[in-house]
Amino acid sequence: MEDGRESPSLHLDLSNFEDGEGSRYVLTSPRSLEACARLGVRPVELLHKSMEEVREGNPGASGHQLNDLYVTQEIQRRRKLEMCRELRMELLQEDHQPDRTCSHSSRGHKDSPITADQHNPPTPFTDRWDPQGMGITGGSVTLQKSFSQGDLFQMEDKARRMARKVEREVWASVPDRDKKIGALMLLKHQEEETAKQRKFQAQQAWDNLKTEEQHIRAALDRQDWPIQLQNYRRRSWCSQLDWQVDPIHTSSHKAEQKTLLKYGLTKAMEDLKNKNTFHDSSSSQSLEERMIKAFKAKLIKELQDKKNVQMKNEYEKLRHSNLKEKVDNQAKAEERVKRVSIQQKEQRSQELQEKLVEQRNKGLHEKASREDELKLMAKLRAMRLEKEQMEHKKMLARLTDHKIQQATDTLEKSILSKAGRARELNFMKESVHQALKKKVDQEKEDQRREIAHVIRMKDQKSNKIRKEKEATVEEGRRIARASFHFREKIRQQTQSRTFDQMALQATLNASLLKTIP
Repeated sequence: MEDGRESPSLHLDLSNFEDGEGSRYVLTSPRSLEACARLGVRPVELLHKSMEEVREGNPGASGHQLNDLYVTQEIQRRRKLEMCRELRMELLQEDHQPDRTCSHSSRGHKDSPITADQHNPPTPFTDRWDPQGMGITGGSVTLQKSFSQGDLFQMEDKARRMARKVEREVWASVPDRDKKIGALMLLKHQEEETAKQRKFQAQQAWDNLKTEEQHIRAALDRQDWPIQLQNYRRRSWCSQLDWQVDPIHTSSHKAEQKTLLKYGLTKAMEDLKNKNTFHDSSSSQSLEERMIKAFKAKLIKELQDKKNVQMKNEYEKLRHSNLKEKVDNQAKAEERVKRVSIQQKEQRSQELQEKLVEQRNKGLHEKASREDELKLMAKLRAMRLEKEQMEHKKMLARLTDHKIQQATDTLEKSILSKAGRARELNFMKESVHQALKKKVDQEKEDQRREIAHVIRMKDQKSNKIRKEKEATVEEGRRIARASFHFREKIRQQTQSRTFDQMALQATLNASLLKTIP
């Protein structure tokens, strides 16, 4: 039993993934969801939000407020994420620790089922996530962890009992491979059922959280009228600032001010005349003169300011025209310098081309003279070689005639000697042929008897193999029948996919577990 616990190839843990630190969505394992549930943190709060998402959630906030809000949310998110990771690591360490409370015998361990409540008692939630407000009681929350080696041994024992029952029914043994696959399928089915229950509970909690969030957002939407009023005031102030900075609006505003000033002065004078009818004429005249002088002084100051602006604009235009003229003169001078340099380069290139043509003509003349000299030398060598070849041919003809005469004499002698040797050789061949024919006939007879013996042995061996094959086929049929009944019982236990599909999935999972260090 202890040896089985130490076998890494039979460990099936498909619900726990520890290598998700680099992923953005880190809440895919049951341990992460359980950590969030214990801390009262919604999984969506651990996702990173960009500046655009923060701006969409707070449309009325300014740039500085958005930056502060973004930094605050990011600090809170990282703090919550670190807390969830620490709790998740603690849960993983609890999973890997051996169960010290189980002191039963091996038979008692096989017969007693292991549930999640025996390993992990239900942990109460914090105040931030009230299970009663969401319709989840503390007793009904059974967030079961991933199954351990003990669960696998329990499923193996159950599969062996089913296999023994099938063997008694069909009088054939079930293969060990089918037993192991059946145990894995039963364990996988149990994990799927637990995962479905856990998913349903998480979905129910998530729906409750979404409803609560919608209520909070609706309350916030009803309380955003001070922010909208502040945005309206900011937009009106910006529009006034733009109108004051625009020079066209400034000039028109000044003209309107002058008109209003004149109208105001006239209206004030009329009011003063109507109100001060009983005053003396000297005091009214002095007041009118002072107002006219003040208006004239203001008008003169405005005209002087306008004249200063015009003089400044004329000075800028004159300076710009001088700079433009200076740049044009400089560009013309540079163009003249470039044109002179181009002419000089063309002149140098023409002189260089003339020198190259002269050198090429001189080289061609020297080459023609050398070729004439080489032709003359080649002609002399050809004449000398032809003379030597004629002398060599005459010498070869004399040697050939001498060799032909010697060959004729030698051929006559060899023909006579070969005729004598041929007669002796024919006699020897005839005697050897008679001996070989007798030997071949004897070998054919021996080979025929040996082939007949081999055929008899092969017939006996083929009959024996056929009988063994029939027995093997019959045994295979019995094993296949037992395996089929065992698979049907496994399918009835799982009531999901076919046994072949589950066996293929289990084989793939087992191979993946073997590759994991």
